[in-house]
Amino acid sequence: MAIITNVPGPKHEVFLGKSKVYSMMFWVPQATQIGLGISIMSYNNQLFIGVTTNEKQVNDPEIIIKGFISAYEKIVFKL
Repeated sequence: MAIITNVPGPKHEVFLGKSKVYSMMFWVPQATQIGLGISIMSYNNQLFIGVTTNEKQVNDPEIIIKGFISAYEKIVFKL
């Protein structure tokens, strides 16, 4: 089982007290039946991708992130 979720964050930078927030991220909650969780969050014209996985189902989660980066670059830069 896999869960992919997208959360649009603030489009402009925000502050926590007087401190500027540079990035935001969340993780898909992991339960025993979830073998792959992909979280996508946008914030301040940036895109953050997180992958959590069960090593038995996906032994190289980095390849998933590389695939997202490649697809994103093709869309944004029309490669």
